[in-house]
Amino acid sequence: MDDQPNKLIAPRHTGFYRIFIGLVCVMATAACERTQFPPGHLFHPTSKPVAASPLVVDLNRDGKLEIAVGDMNGDFYLLDDSLRVLLSWAQPSSINRGGFHASAAAWDVDRDHHPEIFVANENGKLFGWRFHSLAAAPALIENFPVDLGDLIWSSPTHIADSLIAIGGYEKMFVFDRHGSPAPGWPQPIRGWTEATAAWHDDLLAITTLIPGEASRGHLYAWHLNGARYANFPINLKMDSNTSPALADLDNDGRVEIIVGDDAGLLHVFTLDGSELPGFPRLAGNRIESSPTVVDIDQNGMLDIIVGAADGYVYAWSSVGDILLGWPVKTSDEVRSSPSVADIYGDGRLVAVIGSMDNFLYAFNSDGSPAKNFPLDCGNKISTSAWVGDLDGDGQTDIVIGADNGVHRICNLGKLGATPWPMFRRDVRHSGATVTTATISSNGNK
Repeated sequence: MDDQPNKLIAPRHTGFYRIFIGLVCVMATAACERTQFPPGHLFHPTSKPVAASPLVVDLNRDGKLEIAVGDMNGDFYLLDDSLRVLLSWAQPSSINRGGFHASAAAWDVDRDHHPEIFVANENGKLFGWRFHSLAAAPALIENFPVDLGDLIWSSPTHIADSLIAIGGYEKMFVFDRHGSPAPGWPQPIRGWTEATAAWHDDLLAITTLIPGEASRGHLYAWHLNGARYANFPINLKMDSNTSPALADLDNDGRVEIIVGDDAGLLHVFTLDGSELPGFPRLAGNRIESSPTVVDIDQNGMLDIIVGAADGYVYAWSSVGDILLGWPVKTSDEVRSSPSVADIYGDGRLVAVIGSMDNFLYAFNSDGSPAKNFPLDCGNKISTSAWVGDLDGDGQTDIVIGADNGVHRICNLGKLGATPWPMFRRDVRHSGATVTTATISSNGNK
């Protein structure tokens, strides 16, 4: 069997089968007929579905946030807070234009006080763009794009000071800001990564898919010098394309790795490779959503929230107990990852998550629907929401991508705490509740 992921025909129920069926469906889906939404619901149509979670960042340091996102046609957009196009560009055929399944990450890697954007496309190119103004298309950073060699769905993670980590086919890459491999990298892996790496301190973790009948995945963990943690990789019962989360659930001063798999199991692994007591927990179907770790019920203990293919959103405590009122049901698969914030300024946290049933949901900590939700976005949602104050008025806004384009829900209420406001928690995609540095929307410490 051909071992290239963009040529492989995999058996049903494997990760690769779903990937290629998903690709066919994504490329065949026309823009949704619905283009009119209620007041307070802004919409920008895209040429093809948006499978990447929007990045919201102040690129030119003018105090205004921009929305950066690519679509499956290979077009990349910068939108303002009214969803008007500031810039858009397609990759020229000379560098093998491909769609953007990966979500962009931002960080000021060269310390010039202007964050750079990094994102990979399906044709295996890792781009790095520099924005000093929004009057023209950005400049490619020297030595970018980097050719990763194969189909890429993994999103980049900015680690340490100025390193970029991204998963590929049979390799885990870490590059410096000049596009050169960091010492000790790349490292070999089994299979292919759809997930995005999680990072904290001296830990980098990612899951892999294994093609073929075995349908088996792995969880890898490395030190930043490329050395593997003892007892890793861990063999999972089935594929895993969920991006790991990192958090200290048992308050022992060391982070645990939280990850789901296609068996519907939610795992919590310690750094010695053992499962934390109380885990794994079982959902009703495979878990493709990436876990979010916050104290949603505000009892002083972290909780884990994740969606599953049975259409439910689950919430477990740090010791594996299902939270009262959960799981909560949507009408289709939940591939979106939860974002958590106080969206009404009442001191209570809400989990915001999309579903393949076209609706954007928000659930209170007791599992009840938040007021004004769910909201119809007119087409399937597989991306994760950004929750924050987009235009500086102190009110909560939500930005999310769908198969018909980009949506903004405006002025829901006074914005409160935002413990996990976006895909992978921050603009670096760390996926860590415990962070080495405070990370802001402008990509600076």
